[in-house]
Amino acid sequence: MYKWKIRHTIFADSLPNEQPSEFKGSVGDSILMDILSFFIILFTLGIATPWVICLKQRWRDSHTYINGVRLKFIGTGVSLIGNYLLWFFLSIITLGIYSFWFKLNVMKWEASHQIIDESSEDKSDVQSAKQIISEFFSKNKKIFITSSIAISVVMIVVIITGYLYTNRPFVIKDGELVRYQGTATEVVIPNRVNCIGDFAFTGNANLTSVIIPNGVTSIGNSAFSSCINLTDITIPNSVVTMGKEVFLYCTDLTIRVEAGSKPDGWDPNWNNSDCIVLWLNSDMYENSEFYYVITDDDTIMIKAYLGENNEVVVPSMIKGKLVTSIGNEAFSNCTSLTVIEVPESVTSIGESAFYNCTSLTGIRLSESVTSIGEFAFYNCTSLTDIRLPESVTSIGESAFYNCTSLTGINISENVTSIGGEAFSNCTDLQNIVIPSNVTRIGENAFIGCISLVIYAKVHSIPSDWDSSWNYSGRPVYWGVKEYQEGEGFQYNKN
Repeated sequence: MYKWKIRHTIFADSLPNEQPSEFKGSVGDSILMDILSFFIILFTLGIATPWVICLKQRWRDSHTYINGVRLKFIGTGVSLIGNYLLWFFLSIITLGIYSFWFKLNVMKWEASHQIIDESSEDKSDVQSAKQIISEFFSKNKKIFITSSIAISVVMIVVIITGYLYTNRPFVIKDGELVRYQGTATEVVIPNRVNCIGDFAFTGNANLTSVIIPNGVTSIGNSAFSSCINLTDITIPNSVVTMGKEVFLYCTDLTIRVEAGSKPDGWDPNWNNSDCIVLWLNSDMYENSEFYYVITDDDTIMIKAYLGENNEVVVPSMIKGKLVTSIGNEAFSNCTSLTVIEVPESVTSIGESAFYNCTSLTGIRLSESVTSIGEFAFYNCTSLTDIRLPESVTSIGESAFYNCTSLTGINISENVTSIGGEAFSNCTDLQNIVIPSNVTRIGENAFIGCISLVIYAKVHSIPSDWDSSWNYSGRPVYWGVKEYQEGEGFQYNKN
């Protein structure tokens, strides 16, 4: 293509019988120039591009004859680099628009540095590509040595910076862990840290466990948010301040807290993702299935379930001691749990004990259980039926909230108290009998129970029943007598 263009190029004042125009460069020399140019640009990170332009143009012009007269290129990389950088930055600033003029400017500059070679009549002295390259490197030796040194220094700095970045993963300023930038899965925070800043670990998908030193007193907002693979973390006793949404989107996380209860300085929304929380103390033990504590009366309280079975039988004894209670949140968020059997030794079910166990369909409670804690079966949406033992005396607030599959439940004669919203939103609950010993019912106890009919054994509302206990206005039959086989309920129609 280049040869064709030269053959059709003449001087404006040339005569018809003038010698023809021609390009005498070889394919081999052209390939050599292209390969050399590529590697020069590559190894100098583009810095030597103006010199490469001059090198190739000098070779082309030294083999180009217009009407028998050879061209000569007198431009240098030093004289081009200023304009080249200007045109390059203009292209960047204009988001590539100026690049249309970039190539034209380079061509204009090349043309302005072309002259007639006075020695062109002697065609035997045409330099080969190797000679031009040798001369090029000889004249620009200092420039390339300086460029090589500069590039080497830059590369060394980059390598050292990268090394320090990967081997110093903690960004700590005045005792505050500002940012963790490592890739480890298990992280031990240095002892010199006394505060974990806002968003310090946010979005770290590699993280699976973190050990926080005892000297840390504060954990900032969203410090571990979106650490989607984080499964285990222990909060030491020293942490007195906790921000909001600290563990947002950490859906598989179990949080172990050395404190016995939530400190006053912790934000109410510190655990708004409802991660499993274990409030540890010096009496905490574990086996293959449970975390448990030994209570003051030398019995066992189950604190958390560690297994993955769908069906669970709680043992009556652990290490020779009776299991007497299911602690707060012990099976909370065990969404794969379907059936559980509680031994006769258990007397109490703690708050949120089976909170959000959405697959739980049945539970067998012992005849010794006396109380059902607040939120105990909250959002157990698959629970269809449950029989409360005769020993139960109280049903906590929201104990069966949103158990949408629950169709029936018996309440023993010994129950004296039903908490607020205890059966709220149990949309499939058909009927319920309230014993005569129930002296207290909290507000909205049956709100949202759209299918419910209520049978009360008392003849009128006791004084301690909340005024909004039946806020949804479900049908109520007062003065119900004992159930008789084949006859249904007998009640006072008035």
